Amino acid sequence: GGCKDAGGYNTPLRGGKHFLYEGGVRVPAFISGKILPETAAGSTYKPIFHVSDWLPTMFGLIDDSTGDDYSSVVGMGALDGANHWSQLKQAATVGYSEGARDEIILNIDRWHTPDCISGDDDEYCTENLEPTGFSRGAVIRGEFKFILNEYENSWFAPETETEWDSTGEADFSSTGRAIQDCTQDYSNPIRSKLFNITADPYEQNNLLTDLPEVASEFQKYLEEKEVSKPAWQPSFPAEASGVWEKSSHYLVPWCELECKGTHLSEGDETWAARS
Repeated sequence: GGCKDAGGYNTPLRGGKHFLYEGGVRVPAFISGKILPETAAGSTYKPIFHVSDWLPTMFGLIDDSTGDDYSSVVGMGALDGANHWSQLKQAATVGYSEGARDEIILNIDRWHTPDCISGDDDEYCTENLEPTGFSRGAVIRGEFKFILNEYENSWFAPETETEWDSTGEADFSSTGRAIQDCTQDYSNPIRSKLFNITADPYEQNNLLTDLPEVASEFQKYLEEKEVSKPAWQPSFPAEASGVWEKSSHYLVPWCELECKGTHLSEGDETWAARS
């Protein structure tokens, strides 16, 4: 989902860019061409589909149309994605639970894009990352979607002509933006949530207290799937910290900027400054 004032509304889905609600992770897509059976034309593919599924699906199409087995040649079995081609050909009749996958891990990480602080320019506000100290993640499995430690987020719709005339135009003129879903206040409460994503695609009814056993199972699953820390997250030498601060929290080759006589000696595992 993109920023709403940049045309990125996912109305009526909840949330927007940077967040794990459907408005931040769900996007439209379509397939067109004579390779599709006529029975599939104009239909909606109901099963869940992840961006990593496109490559295996394209090879599935190639294998099917040529009669060859290119998938095995390129090692498709080592990829994370799933091949949906067989199901796509029957899109008109394939149900939600009959796709090539029954689960999507939407995200697991320990950082966020910080909210804007008075005096900072917009580029700094929206492009830098800060550690959270806890994991945020989400997973869809079957009819359920579980969100772990996410900031509260609302629903965003395009402003009406009346709203734009009364407040929107003036706000945009003075600030250059009015992007509430992309500058969400990270002081909002952090909560975990459980939704029946097939019955409640707009994520309005949190089932966490109704189905605590299901929520606990998902939480354990995500915590066990904890990914490796990104390279920038572990602590690093004071010299590097100084360059991090001076470079407005951008990752740069710090030794080239601040260090004298610095090199990676044989046997060293980390960069170290030497004077």
